[in-house]
Amino acid sequence: MTLDGYAARADRIGIEVQRWLVPLVPIALVSVSGVADVFCSIVAITLVARAAIRRSTAWFAQPWFIVLLLLWAYLCVRGLFAIRPFESLGEAVIWLRYPVFALAVSDVLRNDADRARFIKCLAASVLFLSVDAILQYCIGYDVIGRPQDSDLRLTGPFGRPRVGITIAWMFLPAALALAAQRRWVWSALVGGASVVAIALSGERMALATLVLDAVALVILLPHRRREAMVVAGACAALLLLLIAARPALYQRQVETTWHVLTSLGESHYGVLWRSGLRIAEANPVFGVGMKEFRYVCPDPAYGPLLGPDNFPRCSTHPHNYYVEWTDAGGVPALIGFVVAMLLLLRDLLRFGDRRDLLFSGLVATVVMRLWPVATNTSFFIGWSGIPLFLMVGWALAYLPEPRALPGKQRAPEVVQALR
Repeated sequence: MTLDGYAARADRIGIEVQRWLVPLVPIALVSVSGVADVFCSIVAITLVARAAIRRSTAWFAQPWFIVLLLLWAYLCVRGLFAIRPFESLGEAVIWLRYPVFALAVSDVLRNDADRARFIKCLAASVLFLSVDAILQYCIGYDVIGRPQDSDLRLTGPFGRPRVGITIAWMFLPAALALAAQRRWVWSALVGGASVVAIALSGERMALATLVLDAVALVILLPHRRREAMVVAGACAALLLLLIAARPALYQRQVETTWHVLTSLGESHYGVLWRSGLRIAEANPVFGVGMKEFRYVCPDPAYGPLLGPDNFPRCSTHPHNYYVEWTDAGGVPALIGFVVAMLLLLRDLLRFGDRRDLLFSGLVATVVMRLWPVATNTSFFIGWSGIPLFLMVGWALAYLPEPRALPGKQRAPEVVQALR
């Protein structure tokens, strides 16, 4: 076999690895998120290997990715001079796997059969997580025997309360994908179970995500505004029924949320944001490096360790993407991240078909994740980053396939094998 023949075989193996691992990612996310991170890394590495085999940079030539690539290089250099350089540099180096993973997902989900398999796995994962959370609420334990965290906080199969936000990050595209396939009963089941589980989870940001999803869909689908408002109304009615049945949910999900919004600076998250902003103000040019907030924050120069109402002033991260990026790399990192996300949204809105309900749902999901005034987990951890870039990749699959840049290409045997 010739060298080009071996290259073609290696590329075919890479394609198969990606085709089978991408649908397994949502299953791993709702079971063992560490395994999802492994799958994500393998898929990303495989795409880089395939690009090397093809001798093409086409996948990586998208403007938003180029900006993130430059930002990644900047953060790697910044990590060398952090308080704990090995931790900061290590975090920076591996972070690039997420946007590369998104590119790989977009390549896989262009195929109808792969996309159908992925939708089944995603819908099953969301439905399992929702039913598990509801079961935990009803009997006090989930399917693996994990007890409820508190009277108004659910964990599902996870070790801490994050089942609601995990569902919120993935349920809308799953339900819309089933609707696009005219599987109305399954679509209603996934959507309804997700809304109930989110409401019962006790997670305020997860419930706020439902509102953001509805607003984004109404804006993105002007020609289907009536249908979007009908679905939003049905979800609102379902939430009202739940609150009527369990008045304590109103206090947890509505009253406390309103209190946080009206006195954000004195809330738990407001205290953390203020700490992050103080660190950013003291280090505006270069920040402090990735994964360094937890080590820098306790410095007495940034104030006492307890803020208003005795809320802890420090945590492992500032719980806001934009504050976190500014702390990690200063104003240049913040600008780079914002520019990259704007370029991504520009491409999606310019080249995608917003008349497609599922595509609009994917864009709404991405926009919801990037909402600036929101309490978030860290942007750099797997169980948060993977769902975002999974949806980014799926949305990118609706855009025209990137063209290969001029340059040396492989022999026709390889090119034929890649088609």
